[in-house]
Amino acid sequence: MFKSILAQMPAEGGFALLTDPDPSANAQMVWYPSNVEPQATIDENSDGSRVTGGFVAFLYGPEIPEGARLQEDGFVLMFPSASWQRTKNTLEAGNAVDIWPGNPAAMPFRIEWYE
Repeated sequence: MFKSILAQMPAEGGFALLTDPDPSANAQMVWYPSNVEPQATIDENSDGSRVTGGFVAFLYGPEIPEGARLQEDGFVLMFPSASWQRTKNTLEAGNAVDIWPGNPAAMPFRIEWYE
């Protein structure tokens, strides 16, 4: 279904997906209106190395810097136009995508398909 949605996306824009928690995660992003920085709940026996969130937003267009960042209780993935087209093609093919930051304020991010 996601692949057919990707095929209908315009050349510039954005969209968001609400996500279920990753069962292999050991930390969960949380957000309250008064939060000014990202926060996560982490079990006391966990190292918090694999974080899951409540959504993934995709922003893409000619003026968008490449990278990923935390936003509230989810993740925002950002792509300049050429990078978005490559990423879109890779996702449509059902392959994993690694996003590497194009600026120091961004973080790396990986998208994998689970069937």
